[in-house]
Amino acid sequence: MQGLQSRLTSAEQQYMRLNSAVNSLPPNASAQQWLALQQQAYSMNENIGVLSKLVGQAANGVKTVLQTQV
Repeated sequence: MQGLQSRLTSAEQQYMRLNSAVNSLPPNASAQQWLALQQQAYSMNENIGVLSKLVGQAANGVKTVLQTQV
């Protein structure tokens, strides 16, 4: 459970960095700046996908435990 919590905290920090990067992007941003922003968004999307799978596996584990106790 500690690993999941640290991943959630990491995702939150990543979101805050991405939000800050979007807000600080100048109106006449270069293609390199847009690509860097896209890379950050893609990385965050991948991490959220991993978190989603972890939560799904944890939920299935709890469901299995509850079914065997009945």
